[in-house]
Amino acid sequence: MHLATRRVFRLSLTTSVSLAVGYAMALTVPFLAPLFAFILTAPPKPPVGFKGLLGLLIGIALMLSVGLVLIPVVQHYPATGLVLVFVGLLVANLLSLNLGKG
Repeated sequence: MHLATRRVFRLSLTTSVSLAVGYAMALTVPFLAPLFAFILTAPPKPPVGFKGLLGLLIGIALMLSVGLVLIPVVQHYPATGLVLVFVGLLVANLLSLNLGKG
């Protein structure tokens, strides 16, 4: 198989499997799983190794857990919650734009 063919196959297989898993897990928004899968598998590069996969899983788990912790803060203290979200976005933008760590 040619390299381009393998990349298209990998992208389509990952997207379809993630959609099937999203519906099988009865997620409330199962169409988000293929979007994440597409974003993670679209760049033409070799598959992520074990260390990279572990780092990616830890990073996603950390981001989602911070979001869950912020929900009560935003509900009960909206001004403080919005300031925390703004500071988080500011730090993320500073890291990606100024330090070149996209």
